[in-house]
Amino acid sequence: MKINRIFISGVVLLLLWSCLPNSYENLDRFYYLTTDLKTATNIKILANEYFNNDKVITSPPLTWISLVELTTTNGSKYCLNYKTPFTSNNQRFSGILKIVLMENDNGCSNTWFKESDKTVHIDELKIYYPNTKTTIEKVSLTARTLYLQIEKNKKKIWQQYPLYNIAAPSTSTPKRFSTHVPNTLIPFCTIALNSKNNSEKNTTLIIDQKFENNFADASSTPCHTKNETCQDIISFKCDTICKYGWYEVVTNRCANVNDKYCGINRCGEEHFPACPRGNYYDPHIKELPIDNTARGYCLKDLLLDWNSDGILICK
Repeated sequence: MKINRIFISGVVLLLLWSCLPNSYENLDRFYYLTTDLKTATNIKILANEYFNNDKVITSPPLTWISLVELTTTNGSKYCLNYKTPFTSNNQRFSGILKIVLMENDNGCSNTWFKESDKTVHIDELKIYYPNTKTTIEKVSLTARTLYLQIEKNKKKIWQQYPLYNIAAPSTSTPKRFSTHVPNTLIPFCTIALNSKNNSEKNTTLIIDQKFENNFADASSTPCHTKNETCQDIISFKCDTICKYGWYEVVTNRCANVNDKYCGINRCGEEHFPACPRGNYYDPHIKELPIDNTARGYCLKDLLLDWNSDGILICK
């Protein structure tokens, strides 16, 4: 009788656990469902600027970002995606963190709106993949380990994924630290390193926002553009040619698909493209005219305007 009660209690707890709404609120279950990522044999960092800088990922707001692509031992590819949070007029939109199985090797950007049981709503996120042992907020971080620092309901939680199947980065050739030319110190990811104080240990990975592809000085590279009939001018190649990620811009040509440019996303800032609102930002707006500036928004008190290339910018 006692054994039956224990069994029934266990079944009830399991059912309650599995019936959580979309598993969005249970961080422990999220971690349990993603432990198979530890078997990854390849890692590809897709948004270098968010890694290892001890800063909360907040910009651009209400935007999906693909952070990491991981390949496991069975050949499956997973994308770690994050939708940044946003607060406006005392209304809070939480961040959404999810890990999605990539299908047909189509790139992580095609998994942003795909449903996944490995999903959780959070308040803040920091991400680390150090190339040497380091310490962050009194927490010791080791190489070959992906770390997520998650804040939810004013509580900080560290989740870590040791990637033992990935070779440790080499530190035996100091010449690699002597230039600003991109280096591949971590397998399968490209980074830019600060050449100052090369002899110091725990060199910090940095990405210089003026290094290349700066929209404000007209050096950015388009990687997917459309004409007035929404036909490709430049076919999509962002995942192959953009070293530091890519972002979308609102144009007055095609309303259904935004153009895309290589570089770090600084949407909403002065002299940079406006942030696209997205199709479900306001359920009352079914469809906006193609030349309506309400299709994007700026930060602070900046104004929206179309530039000479038909791109919605902030000024």
